[in-house]
Amino acid sequence: MHHHFDTEIDLHGCHVDEAIREIERVLYRPKPQSMLIIHGNGTGALKKAVREFIAGNSYVRDYIFGEDINFPGCDGVVIVYT
Repeated sequence: MHHHFDTEIDLHGCHVDEAIREIERVLYRPKPQSMLIIHGNGTGALKKAVREFIAGNSYVRDYIFGEDINFPGCDGVVIVYT
């Protein structure tokens, strides 16, 4: 199965503030898009922060957690639509 996203963001190794800035850089572009955000699991802090940011952001039209659709990477990814 092949998946295509307009943008893929790999946040491995980022601190929470860096990760949010990187998401914002892409999220606030003017045209609608799809994004695969790879946050991984680690301690869970980045995953929690990214998912809370996405869930509460008015620029996000829809989002799907990887584990909800058995997407490769499962609970280490979130798919975002703007």
